[in-house]
Amino acid sequence: MEFKKFLLVAAVAAFATVSCNKENGVNPSESVAGTYTGYSMAEFQYSPEPMVSENQTLTITSTGEETVSVSYKSDTWGTFTVTGAQVTGNGGVFSISGEGVTLMGMEAGSEQEYACTFTGTVGSDMTDYSFVFDVPAVMGGLKITFLPTETPVE
Repeated sequence: MEFKKFLLVAAVAAFATVSCNKENGVNPSESVAGTYTGYSMAEFQYSPEPMVSENQTLTITSTGEETVSVSYKSDTWGTFTVTGAQVTGNGGVFSISGEGVTLMGMEAGSEQEYACTFTGTVGSDMTDYSFVFDVPAVMGGLKITFLPTETPVE
């Protein structure tokens, strides 16, 4: 009888171990998926002060267990698309990184596509976040940082 109890306990322990994943049930891509609102600051070598754009929206969509797509349409800088970005984290702070493209131009019909990189962090409550797009081929290197809430006081 003791041996049967031992086997039962061993089997339950084995099933419990197999059913756990490394993130304790947290799907990183689902944890960061959503629509983020805030403002962006664009920095480049031809401007001593960052250019601020208010009332911006950025969308992150889960595309797999650890991958997302990122979409941001800036009213000043064009459209940014990142697919297959990798998400890491386990319920505290999540990090996102990937490569994509931006479509931008000075006027309608003159848009060109440029390579960009994307990095970001998202807190577990999704109210603390920071996203950065780097576009090295534009204006000596363009860096757009997307942050929550209102623009900074000048």
